[in-house]
Amino acid sequence: MENHLCQVHSPDFNGYGTNVSLAWGSGGSLAIDHANTLWLVLVNGYGSFPYLLTIGTNSYVSIENGGLTNLGTSSGICFDSANNLYYSGGNRIYRYHPNNGSVEAIAGNGTPGNFDGQGPIFSQLNNPTALACDQADNIYVWDSGNATIRRIDQDQNITTIAGNGSYYYSSTDGVGTNASFSGISSMFSDNAGNIYFVCGSCIRKMDAQTNVVTLAGTFYQYGYANGAGYLARFNNAMGGCFSQGMIFVADSGNNRIRNITFNAQPQVVAPASLQLNTYPGLRITGTVGRTYQIQTSPDLNTWTTKTTLLLTASPYLWIDQNAVNGNNFYRAVMLP
Repeated sequence: MENHLCQVHSPDFNGYGTNVSLAWGSGGSLAIDHANTLWLVLVNGYGSFPYLLTIGTNSYVSIENGGLTNLGTSSGICFDSANNLYYSGGNRIYRYHPNNGSVEAIAGNGTPGNFDGQGPIFSQLNNPTALACDQADNIYVWDSGNATIRRIDQDQNITTIAGNGSYYYSSTDGVGTNASFSGISSMFSDNAGNIYFVCGSCIRKMDAQTNVVTLAGTFYQYGYANGAGYLARFNNAMGGCFSQGMIFVADSGNNRIRNITFNAQPQVVAPASLQLNTYPGLRITGTVGRTYQIQTSPDLNTWTTKTTLLLTASPYLWIDQNAVNGNNFYRAVMLP
């Protein structure tokens, strides 16, 4: 989860809970690692360099690191599966290793630009801010100066996957670069390869096929209203996270925490209506982080696309949700 917070009053941050003052400052990001420790990017009220603060499960606040290269109040942060922290700043994306305090640039050469490539030498970004990480340890970047979504894999290849660069004109849903974004406050992922965007007046989602849709709210109408989809209204929504099958949103302009449910009224199935079926599946051994297409055929000659998925682990077990009906063959194809 990422959100903008208040700054710290003085560099003496160590202490428990409410004994620590989080005031007299501006702007920062928040994320939680896999040990359930909260991490904050904060600058004190005297304008000194930003600090990385941690809040443990016992509510103890401490300085993890002060003065990381190009860490700023607009830096986004996220964690990969190995508990490495990624942050944006100085037109670069950095990886910070909390276990030894080392920092390395993984994308962007520091010069504002828009160039896909590999590593910090052969790629360019323009004011990257919000970050998210999926289960395959791909890092997603809101490259705000280019109004695009960029993806960095674990080989440090950076690719533009969504957004057409029309930052000042419109927000539109669509697939990949046919979509557009006017602004993103924070990003987060779920366990199915979807990336969510908190955009002030709306919440949007991008699936593994880079199809961008608006889940709740509208692009330009602010306010407060509960409702399904576009009937909902948000006022300066800033942060969010995915938990227990729901989306939680920090709706800062309304001073509320909101949630978005996908099955608001589950239907109980009576025992007499239950039926035992057999479901086929595939065990895929492939490249984690790549997209695969599941195809079916009745005769091994004509193949049709069943679904497309992001491989989050290898081997990966995929189950066809439709019960077996006659003969059917399956295969998996890795997409370019």
